[in-house]
Amino acid sequence: AKVPPGRGTWAAGWLLGEAYRDEISWPYCGEIDVLECVGYEINDTTGKGLNHATCHTRAYYFKQGNQIGSEIEVDSMYQQFHNYTIEWHPDRIDAYLDGEYYFTYDKNENELEWPFGKPQNIIVNLAVGGGWGGAQGIDTSWKSHQYILDYVRVYQKVN
Repeated sequence: AKVPPGRGTWAAGWLLGEAYRDEISWPYCGEIDVLECVGYEINDTTGKGLNHATCHTRAYYFKQGNQIGSEIEVDSMYQQFHNYTIEWHPDRIDAYLDGEYYFTYDKNENELEWPFGKPQNIIVNLAVGGGWGGAQGIDTSWKSHQYILDYVRVYQKVN
């Protein structure tokens, strides 16, 4: 993916629990952020910025102030393609950027910590504004931005 810079943008590639649609609300259904970045954290000249990987559950999420995640600095976020990856194991979720490991979520004592034993839907979106993306306002001087994805792949490990 190549993500856009610019105050007000909020690019994301994430998973949301299938149960959200019919059975339970967020964050009970679980959320896994694979690629999440806000434009005000990206340098417009160098493209250097931050990617955030986070897992949200009923036990751990931002509204309680105890979300569990990590961030990694990314060079040339909007000039070059980068691989944003998770490995989803039965007892943990590991995050990588361009093959470099940087985060593990391994809280799995109960369903409030680990809703990830159930199906998740892949969501890719670019928002303008919002609680985090618009936290420092929106730059009204730009006319358009692009969030470019080369591919999204899902693999299943064969035992």
